[in-house]
Amino acid sequence: MPQRSISRWGDWSLTLKPQKAWTGVQSRYDLCEDMAATLASTASNVYFDARVCDMEILDRCYAALLQVPETLTASESRWTVLRLAELMDWEVPLWRYKMSSSQ
Repeated sequence: MPQRSISRWGDWSLTLKPQKAWTGVQSRYDLCEDMAATLASTASNVYFDARVCDMEILDRCYAALLQVPETLTASESRWTVLRLAELMDWEVPLWRYKMSSSQ
């Protein structure tokens, strides 16, 4: 995980413990990173063309990612949306996408 992500999200990101071997974790990280980068283009277009606020865009992206649980888990969807916010240079209150105690 890039150091900027660790420093930006602080201890919160460190509470996510890997559930797979390192190669599995790396491939899932790459998938989430690619998804965030892909969403950044769409988010940028919606933000400037449709004049939708950043939090609404993030909420929509999060809801859409949760609709296909075969692709990303709920935890990965959270991380992807937070990474999208970071790529877009948007502030996101961490409580909005806080992990539940069951995950």
